[in-house]
Amino acid sequence: MNDEIIQEENEAIINNFSKYLAKKFNNPRVIKKHLSNVHLLINDYLAVDFEVKPSETDSFQIEEFLNWCISKWIFNTSSELISVLDSIKIFFEYLPSHNNPKEKKEILEICEKRDYYLKKFKGQEKLLGGY
Repeated sequence: MNDEIIQEENEAIINNFSKYLAKKFNNPRVIKKHLSNVHLLINDYLAVDFEVKPSETDSFQIEEFLNWCISKWIFNTSSELISVLDSIKIFFEYLPSHNNPKEKKEILEICEKRDYYLKKFKGQEKLLGGY
């Protein structure tokens, strides 16, 4: 399956996730941020680099995504990194059971490793000369 087909299928998932977020959060900015983060993960990264659907995602791919974001300086602040971890957790908790990846538990555990990823982020920041 190629990335364009996966991205088309992901649009329905994102639309349903948007409805879920609207019920869960009363803040349009928060909803928009979570949708943007999930879009980056499932359409711009997983569909293109791994050609996998959310239901086929494994913990390695999530770790690679986070490492990629940190190394490519996708996040400008540590709070943006935390926001992505939160978005990933909310998204994989949301997925209906028939769409759950086999490694859902491991993916959710990755989202709890905030200190680990913040340390990596800060290390990258120092490497690039910022503080």
